[in-house]
Amino acid sequence: MKIYWSLKQIPELAGLDRRQRLARWRGLSPRLLRHWQTWMGLLACAVLAGLGRSVGLGHPGSILGVLAGAECYWHACVYVARRYYRRLLAQGDRAVEKRPPEAGRYQ
Repeated sequence: MKIYWSLKQIPELAGLDRRQRLARWRGLSPRLLRHWQTWMGLLACAVLAGLGRSVGLGHPGSILGVLAGAECYWHACVYVARRYYRRLLAQGDRAVEKRPPEAGRYQ
């Protein structure tokens, strides 16, 4: 599994400028919470923060735990985005516009 440290390293977003990358990621990010993998990354963030505090390092330990947990959460988000929403990452709003409107939805 490849590790992506920034939005620029994600292949679907690599060819875009900074503003376009952020716009596509922000448009996609609310959908990421629909998947259990993202919630597990968030849970890992909380567990690692508590573990860092309980090891005896106190406040600095909890900060280190949160940083490690945030990395877990970030990688879970990238994994979900690339697996389930690859087309939205690559095409942005155009992928949503091509989809037929859902029945019973108010517009």
